[in-house]
Amino acid sequence: MKSEAHDGQFFELEDEQKMHSECYPRHLHEQAPNCVHCGEKIVEGSYSSFSDGRSCHEACMEPYEEALAPKCVMCSKGIRPLEGVFSGAYYSITEGDANCGAGPCHKECYDAETSSKAPAPAAEGERPAGHWG
Repeated sequence: MKSEAHDGQFFELEDEQKMHSECYPRHLHEQAPNCVHCGEKIVEGSYSSFSDGRSCHEACMEPYEEALAPKCVMCSKGIRPLEGVFSGAYYSITEGDANCGAGPCHKECYDAETSSKAPAPAAEGERPAGHWG
C-alpha cells in the first residue's frame, strides 16, 4: 500500500483519503492478510501469496504443506518430497498389502518394509505408481 507522510500528521492512502499518522499502523494491521496455516495477521517478514488470494507466513509453509499432503499408511507423514528423507514417490497400497491399511505409502517406507516384494521399478524417466510434486 503506497503512503506518503504529510507534515508528520497525516498519511495519504492510495484512494486519496487521508489518515492520522497515529491511526495508520492500526489500519495496516486491519488490512493485513491472515496466514492460511496459523491464522495470525501477516504484518512483517516473508510470506507467500497464492493465486486464490490466500497468504502464508514463510515459516508456516512447511507445516502447511505437511498438513495438506496425503499421509503415508506406514509412517503417517505427508507424501511429499522431503530432502534427504522422501523423494515424493509413492505406491498405492490395497487392503492386505505390506502389513498396513489401504492408501498411499512412501516408496521409501514400502521398499524398506517389503524389499523382496516391491513392484518392479518404473522405467527410467517414468514415475513410480504415484508421485507427489
